[in-house]
Amino acid sequence: MSNNYFIWVIPGELFPHIGTDGGVSSSYILPNAQAPAEINDLIASSVLIVLRTSEEDVLFARIHISQIEQFDDGLNSGDYILSVDQSKSYRVIGDLNVLRLRKATNTTQARIGISRMDETIAHAIEQETLNKVPINFRPPSGGALQRIPTPSIFGSAELVANRYIAAVASSLPLDEVWGTPAPYVLSPFANFAATKLKKQYGHVITEDVREWLICLDPTAVKKLSTNQLTDVNAYTGSIRHPRIDIELKTIDATKIYARKYIASEDSKYDMGEMLAQTERAEKRHQDILRDVTLYIQNAGITPLQSRSIDLSVDNNGRLTIFEIKTISTANVLNQTGKGIFQLLCYRAALAKAGMEPRNLVLILESPDSEEIENFVLNILDQINIKVLFYNITSQWPSRLKGLIEYIRNN
Repeated sequence: MSNNYFIWVIPGELFPHIGTDGGVSSSYILPNAQAPAEINDLIASSVLIVLRTSEEDVLFARIHISQIEQFDDGLNSGDYILSVDQSKSYRVIGDLNVLRLRKATNTTQARIGISRMDETIAHAIEQETLNKVPINFRPPSGGALQRIPTPSIFGSAELVANRYIAAVASSLPLDEVWGTPAPYVLSPFANFAATKLKKQYGHVITEDVREWLICLDPTAVKKLSTNQLTDVNAYTGSIRHPRIDIELKTIDATKIYARKYIASEDSKYDMGEMLAQTERAEKRHQDILRDVTLYIQNAGITPLQSRSIDLSVDNNGRLTIFEIKTISTANVLNQTGKGIFQLLCYRAALAKAGMEPRNLVLILESPDSEEIENFVLNILDQINIKVLFYNITSQWPSRLKGLIEYIRNN
């Protein structure tokens, strides 16, 4: 975990705006006026979010920043979007009534906004809170477990554990979880993740998954074994081809916006970040994605995406992956080729995790040329990739003919 620490002081009256979810959010909006001079320094850092009330400072959350983007338009133009790695973060409080239990000391000198923080002080503030986390034999309640989304169990022990830790951290604050005592010691988020995993799938958790749950819990510190360190390096440090994010999550259409890529962790190898620096962040691309997402939602279908994958749907276990490409007359074939390559990369990454998609679909802006459309259709048909042409001048469902029928029938 990063040794780079920052403190983000937020006025307490803003609590309702940042406290609507149960756990730590996947992203936070940072007003430009509150950003540090070197915004890139926030990447891979740990940020303590502190609420400043009229009486005292209170630790609200600790977040790990994985990506930074900037709004290109709209009311938040110029402000930053801080993407959070939820498996390395946690929200402390879920209710204003427990603020006093999380009083933060040594923060009164920090100004409103984000500023760098001494590592020793950051650790002391965090430990002050963690010391108050209860340990007991009581199993997590059914109501709490129902609030935790159910991730898939495909992939390595590390990947499964990471998903479940993130699921708990995204759903429950620290003041609603607890750890287990000896001899089966599990820290709070690992405890709830393990219980959710066992309840959902009805089997004993493997020792590898249990060890990863303990290691990845953001509230606990445990040294990794030599073998596990090798696994981590293989997963994060030695990759020489683009990494593809395959963690598919429901799309929030209100968060599809034009933005400018700033920085991210491991951007050299992350395909999602490579794309974020090019057309994936453009307004036209995002307008199409938002339009298609809302159309799919209105048809009663849940759209999914990851940082790499534009759009996906799971139709009773039949996974369809979509890639959206904006085009011009000059680059239609180039964009088509890029889209094909990306779809094949996504399929390979998903297949490796045991989730090989049944269908690959390329959504292209209409080139306004029947000859070019037929050429592209013919080529992609030979490699079993479906192509749909998006025409903004048409009304739905003609805007993207056959979309819903294809999803439901394939």
